[in-house]
Amino acid sequence: MADSRERAFQNDIIGSLSDQGWLVGKTSEYDKVNAVYPEDLIGYFQEAWPDRWEKFCKGNPQNPERCSSRKPFGSWRKRAPSMCSAMASKYQV
Repeated sequence: MADSRERAFQNDIIGSLSDQGWLVGKTSEYDKVNAVYPEDLIGYFQEAWPDRWEKFCKGNPQNPERCSSRKPFGSWRKRAPSMCSAMASKYQV
């Protein structure tokens, strides 16, 4: 019983956010490790820095979308590996 009420509550929240312009993504496409929808990250990058995106595509012609969703997080992990490990263990990632 509680599960069905919780689901209805979640659906109301999602519906309300969607009505206000928020995008609703598919759970299967969510990157849990990096806590982002790769499509959103790529779209932001393309819109914010179109010249850099064009340059990036030239350097990664096979699949720039796949590369672009991995690179920011890879470099962040290299710079702060202990912080990443601590966050992952704390938040059960």
